[in-house]
Amino acid sequence: MTGAETLAEPAPRFRRATAQDALALAGLIDLSNAGADRPDFERAVANVLVPGSDVGFDNAVILEMFGTAVAAMIVNPLPAGPVDLAAVETLHLPFEMLKAQAGGQLYLRNIAVLPQHRGKGYGSALASLALDMASLGCLPGLCAVVHRHNQAMRTLMTARGLAVVASGFLPSHPDFPSGVDIDLWSISLGVSDGIPA
Repeated sequence: MTGAETLAEPAPRFRRATAQDALALAGLIDLSNAGADRPDFERAVANVLVPGSDVGFDNAVILEMFGTAVAAMIVNPLPAGPVDLAAVETLHLPFEMLKAQAGGQLYLRNIAVLPQHRGKGYGSALASLALDMASLGCLPGLCAVVHRHNQAMRTLMTARGLAVVASGFLPSHPDFPSGVDIDLWSISLGVSDGIPA
């Protein structure tokens, strides 16, 4: 091999996250949340280590290259019944109000790709995997709450067939101190009560 030749990059590998991925996963979640977790990163890592939490490693899929997590997503099935919004922290209320409108769907909570690995289709591959997971789980659809300023995620949602079905307002966010509009994106998979239509 000469100095001008390069090795082809191997295909990325999807795998379930484990507790050993906590630091990398917390970093990717922070990236997805536009730095909102950075002020208390130790707490963010601890949250990832709580089995069954909405950001727990057991709800995450890692996209790995050369043994390194370069992208990840967290998905949670939403409850099909009513949600007790009175019990929700004020900070999370706008998100929960929107999610309550998509009961029973698979919620794409976070998706992130390290900056040096963007533009390679990894986010698209994770979003497609989320759709497959919802379909295989006989869930009625896939949804996500997206900041209106997040053009990359809006483009990704549109490309996967999701559309805005409701909107809300998040009063404060690290990148938008005066608040930011948020949208609930959703796609119906034609499933009712766990039975494909």
